[in-house]
Amino acid sequence: MTLVVKNSQLPKAGKGLFTKKPIKKSDKIIEYLGEIIDWKEYEKRVLEDKDGYLFFPGLFSPEETKALNAAVPELYSRREAYNVREKDSDAVRTNF
Repeated sequence: MTLVVKNSQLPKAGKGLFTKKPIKKSDKIIEYLGEIIDWKEYEKRVLEDKDGYLFFPGLFSPEETKALNAAVPELYSRREAYNVREKDSDAVRTNF
């Protein structure tokens, strides 16, 4: 699946991640094996600075995922093109 970063058509959304080909309803994109939490728990973790990151399974070993988790805060702090930020804030939305 080929992915591209481009401007979203959603109001105030900034950039988003899109595919070059349509995705069928039955297509499997990713299998999420992480913890499932509700919105209230998410907001609590954000306030506690405990929000997480999504790494695609199968692309990284557990050791690599651990190293990436440790590196993300420093990577997000950089002013680089690979840090795609929210349109109306300084929050990093995506990092390539």
